[in-house]
Amino acid sequence: MKLNLVGARDIEIMENGNHILVLNQDTALGAKGNLVQLPKDTVIYNFVLLHGCWEVEESKFLANLLDSRKSQSSMGALLDIGANTGLVSIQSSNLGISEFELLMIEPLTQHLEAIHFNLKLMNRSRNYKIFPGALSEKGGESIIYTESTNFGNTSLLESMVPDKLKIKNKINLIEIQQFCEKELHFVDQIVIKCDTQGFDAHILSRLTDEVWGKVIGGLLEITPIGNKTCSDIENLVKILGRFPKISFCPKLSTEISCEEVLAYWKTDSMVPRNLYFSLA
Repeated sequence: MKLNLVGARDIEIMENGNHILVLNQDTALGAKGNLVQLPKDTVIYNFVLLHGCWEVEESKFLANLLDSRKSQSSMGALLDIGANTGLVSIQSSNLGISEFELLMIEPLTQHLEAIHFNLKLMNRSRNYKIFPGALSEKGGESIIYTESTNFGNTSLLESMVPDKLKIKNKINLIEIQQFCEKELHFVDQIVIKCDTQGFDAHILSRLTDEVWGKVIGGLLEITPIGNKTCSDIENLVKILGRFPKISFCPKLSTEISCEEVLAYWKTDSMVPRNLYFSLA
């Protein structure tokens, strides 16, 4: 029998249904021998099993933004909206050398339990807060939909998840305005990572002007679903126009215009792309 000597190996199934993987080598996610907790699916789980990490280029981009802050004495934060199991936040923490805190928003209980477990992977002590729920214009409760073979595809938009693979969960909604005023008021500089499967424009276009005034850059996943008259998308693209560097490339090597972003977002391709933006 050939041993799996790359990435990670699965060693245990938890009572919550998540799996425990042990890293076979040092990666951005953690050191050899460290343990990772994940739901088993065909996307994130399989990738970590093979490579021992997840979205490293995206994590490097976020870490570099946080390290590039002009005033390192100010309070910086990575705002991770749709944190999943915390892998990108943790990798950004491991790759970053400056002081910043992690603010992770995640609605699924199974993912939240994994985040608490996976925080042990951080190679340095950081302040962090975990917010159980999903940001929305109004608070309360809602149904969220998850693709059974791809737990990363979790959305408040039912149309984003194939009918035959749909898991439903009731979650808490966190009112955006209240969150901005309560949790982000004392943060000086913010880097955003937003991945909410089609709900990103709804959330980000409703962040307050005060919060956007603190944002130095970030990345968001945009998924074109053929919404050609969505005011949230148009409002968000206007906000992104404040940032001199916008690109579909994490190295910002090929910049694009807001008009190009808007045109792509309004197609019906359903092909998601990460959009990177930065003040510097």
